[in-house]
Amino acid sequence: MVPYLTGSGSVQELSNNIELTLKQAGTSMKLSTRWLSLTAAAILTLSSLVAQAMIPAGPPVKKIPFAKDIRSWQAIDERHVVVSLSPTKNYLLTLRRQCPSLTYASNFGVSASNNNIYAGFDYITADGRKCGIAAINKITKEQTKALSTL
Repeated sequence: MVPYLTGSGSVQELSNNIELTLKQAGTSMKLSTRWLSLTAAAILTLSSLVAQAMIPAGPPVKKIPFAKDIRSWQAIDERHVVVSLSPTKNYLLTLRRQCPSLTYASNFGVSASNNNIYAGFDYITADGRKCGIAAINKITKEQTKALSTL
């Protein structure tokens, strides 16, 4: 199973930023901020559950061998990328956190150690922004096709 973050830290950051903005504007809206915080938490949790149900993944692997052979990549969302070495060698990368430029990036790169990409160590770059790789899952040709329709 691919790990997912619920984003509870992000909700707190969002709440704090809204509260700070409201204070700077001279307005105190604690009730609205709490409501927005709860709404954001529900949305993040729901989107995480939807992502878990919608993203098919095969067995986890520690590394992708022969990184230099990557032929293509496709961003599924801001936390998932499919890299293909051949029609039958495909991997789903799950990033440590959201990588905002990923879905529209025109330049993509990946770090490698001795021509291997390791989960928990290596990272991707999307238009110059580094995003750590949390997990790697081997996926089938059929799963790759299913992911391309999301």
